[in-house]
Amino acid sequence: MTRAGAPEPSPPPRPPPGTLRLVTPASWYDLDLVPRTRRASIRAEVQARVGPDPSRAEVRRGLTALLLRASSEAAERGAVAASMYSEVIDGTAVSASLVAMVQRGDGSDGGDGDADLAALAARLNAEPGGPQGGPQGGPGEAVVVELLAGPAVRLRGRHRAHAGRQSVEVESTQFLIPVDGTGVRVVLNFSTPSLRAAAAFAELFDAIAKSVGWSYPPGPPDRR
Repeated sequence: MTRAGAPEPSPPPRPPPGTLRLVTPASWYDLDLVPRTRRASIRAEVQARVGPDPSRAEVRRGLTALLLRASSEAAERGAVAASMYSEVIDGTAVSASLVAMVQRGDGSDGGDGDADLAALAARLNAEPGGPQGGPQGGPGEAVVVELLAGPAVRLRGRHRAHAGRQSVEVESTQFLIPVDGTGVRVVLNFSTPSLRAAAAFAELFDAIAKSVGWSYPPGPPDRR
């Protein structure tokens, strides 16, 4: 009960989302991040896609090793979902990856309204060397975009990344998606070293980001 003239109490914050949902193309490998099951599930997926032909045994071994390494690295980063595309097209290796994370904000980036996101994008663009936490070494670009899940900041640019002992240039796209009323942010990290296909992958990354949604643990009916 609230006394007359007293301010209404603030509604309790929502809990963080329980399950992240997103849709990746059928040609991508959605990675098992659970150490106990990842090896068996990735091997089975590669076997199903590549086939049992003995002449393709080396392909299966190489792809399995690549996916296991990607899964392990994503899990070490605290990912809640990860996916990868790897194919040889006209003799050229083409690949891309997605690592999705859920982060609790510390309040330093303000709120999650349109004005707050615009200010965050402007601040990221103003930082030397490119947006912090996104593509470094630029040119980088941070803009506010509208997704089905709500407004978000998208960072796009190029930087150099380590692949084993080599350093390669990659095109990166990162989405910072606030989960309204929770203090939680969903972060999607996309990258591809296939620069000739960067424009096509950029469109695909945008499409995957637009599929993002989440569910909440059981609770009051006003929770999404």
